[in-house]
Amino acid sequence: MLQEEQILQMLYDKWWKEYGGAGKCDTGDDKLRKDANALTIANVGGVFVVLIVGLLLSPVVAAVEFVWNARRRRRRQHSAADDRTVNDVLGCVKSASS
Repeated sequence: MLQEEQILQMLYDKWWKEYGGAGKCDTGDDKLRKDANALTIANVGGVFVVLIVGLLLSPVVAAVEFVWNARRRRRRQHSAADDRTVNDVLGCVKSASS
């Protein structure tokens, strides 16, 4: 509907041809416009800080997780061995008493 009634064409002519189009902002300071678009290490330095901290922290977390799982596994094995020992002792006592 907008295209059929030439409304889009009128708006295009108004904003692009009469007003000069995009990129003609009056900031008054060209240096300010250049600095706004510049991507420097100072502007994106936080990303590198997060990456470096993550790389340094990940081996520590992996080591803690490894030790945690090893201790838990060892406790399970010891408790299973203790259960077998108790059952063996109870079996001996039952067979000795009969």
